[in-house]
Amino acid sequence: LANALLFFYMRNRIYGWLSIYIFFLLLYNLNDFCFDVLIFPSWLFEKFVLIPKFTWIIGATFSSLIVFNRFTDQKKHFPNWYKYSSIFIRVLQFLMPLILIAHLFILDHQNKGIVYLRFAAYTILIAAILFQFLNLFYLSFKKHPAGLFFLLSSGPLIISAFFYFYYMITDINLYILLPGNVINACCFEVILLTIIFIYDYRNKNIERNKLLEESVLAGRRMTVAVLETQEQE
Repeated sequence: LANALLFFYMRNRIYGWLSIYIFFLLLYNLNDFCFDVLIFPSWLFEKFVLIPKFTWIIGATFSSLIVFNRFTDQKKHFPNWYKYSSIFIRVLQFLMPLILIAHLFILDHQNKGIVYLRFAAYTILIAAILFQFLNLFYLSFKKHPAGLFFLLSSGPLIISAFFYFYYMITDINLYILLPGNVINACCFEVILLTIIFIYDYRNKNIERNKLLEESVLAGRRMTVAVLETQEQE
């Protein structure tokens, strides 16, 4: 909610995409940890149960890639990484509504078409997540400040994801904090990213005002110089 308000107040798209990222994280956590018919109206619950939870991970992944690209200014500083990142974003944005429509309107979820679609979505999602990890670690290795900030905020979520997949494979819980590693890691990431973005916006705003003041002073000096020249003439 705070990021949505910042988006409407500051008109900065990065807060809008961060709000969308948080929204998908909320949907995933509701599905995975707090799943109860009492949370939703019955008409919404009937639809919500039809959607596989990895759909929300797809939404979180492509919105996270957009936020990461904008904050690190990859288009300018790392154009090659930006090019491949943009491809993953477009593919995931196309896949997500396709999966939603398929699971909401085709009742037979064992249909071969849906099974192949899910397999393709899983494959592309895993590739996108691995690409983002490599991207993040590369920027951190290059000591890019924004990359280091992202690594700090996303580090707990990366570790939690590893624990989660380990649990899926071995059935051994590695919960460090209740109610779950993923929930706590998501909260940590969202809060830290919001603070970082606000701090970054504040610094850019101060720098922008400083440049504006310098521009005004330069204009005044030029005006004085012109008047003095006219007086001398």
